[in-house]
Amino acid sequence: MKLDENKKKEYVKRLLLARLRLLNDYPFYGLLLMNMKYGIDPECETAYTDGTRICFSPEFLDKLSNSELDFILMHEILHVVLKHCYRGTKYNNELFNIACDIVVNSNILKSKDMDINSITIKHLNLESIHKAPNGEEGYKYTAEEVYEMIVKKAKVVYIKLDDHSKWEIDSKAEDKTNEDLASVIVLIQESGRGEIPLGVLREYDKLVKPQIDWKNILEDFMSVEVNDYSFTPPDRRYDNGFFIPDFNEVDNKLKLNLLVAIDASGSMSNNDIGQAVSEIKSLVSLSKSEIEGLVVSFDEKVYEPIPLSKFDTEMVKIKGGGGTTFMPFFNSLDKYREMMGTIDLIVFITDGEAYYPKESARQDIPLLWIINNTRFTPPWGRIARITK
Repeated sequence: MKLDENKKKEYVKRLLLARLRLLNDYPFYGLLLMNMKYGIDPECETAYTDGTRICFSPEFLDKLSNSELDFILMHEILHVVLKHCYRGTKYNNELFNIACDIVVNSNILKSKDMDINSITIKHLNLESIHKAPNGEEGYKYTAEEVYEMIVKKAKVVYIKLDDHSKWEIDSKAEDKTNEDLASVIVLIQESGRGEIPLGVLREYDKLVKPQIDWKNILEDFMSVEVNDYSFTPPDRRYDNGFFIPDFNEVDNKLKLNLLVAIDASGSMSNNDIGQAVSEIKSLVSLSKSEIEGLVVSFDEKVYEPIPLSKFDTEMVKIKGGGGTTFMPFFNSLDKYREMMGTIDLIVFITDGEAYYPKESARQDIPLLWIINNTRFTPPWGRIARITK
């Protein structure tokens, strides 16, 4: 089935209007949906997400009312933020899919004041499954907890709403989801507009706690080049009217230009700074890539950059001691880019206690925040923590 241009435009307009409705009525969902890609897949029966995009069958989309379309978008984005696309690989696939849908639909039902019509697809005569096998609402549990109940009960009456076979395990997509989720939760909490689903709050609680050695994350950054999506060339798998960008493959990087920003304000102790810089220096020396770059310390202002190759981690001599302001560093990126030629990665070492600029301040340069506590979580960028 090949879509004509007028039909494509009609679908695009419908999806954009749906996002706007959700931004107004359910800001948490609407903001997260702003970060997704969308498409029409004639080979799909209903809808699906692969963790980075949400796709619809044209026939299915045509039959959905506006409220039903909003529900499907909320359903798919919750699969993404609850990381259902990346979890459950050790479980029975069919049963775990049922568990995921129970949790997702119940969270949406709660967001819609328990109005059962809000999770019903009329042309399918489908009232979406939302209760755990013990009779309680699924939002009270994780997908894994519901899965264990299903296994014990052995049988659940279930009509499949969407296609979970497209779920993909993609570490980059998961990292982007973490960044988007943290940013949206901060916005919702600060504005006081909207409710955050309980299942998402559980996931966010795990996100802000240190779970992974930050050195592994930095090594990962060093070993690959970070690519964004590209709209050319098109993805040939979906040549029949599909308007989703292709995904570039990752190339090995032989040389890395690293810019290290060190928060040298009064709230950062010499031990904090010394530990972080020492670890980075050791990683640079052990890395398979050729590492060059600059180290810049800052408090309320930035100080003269020091070449990474000459930085002495045994006698950390960093100016600072004042208050913390991030903007002077980001305002100097053009100068550092001129000095370095290119900046492949920014490693930002801080306690996180400061005002954060908009994400555009990083000028599309991959950025890794290294935070020395669990009290502060940056609203964007990749995040790791130094644990003591």
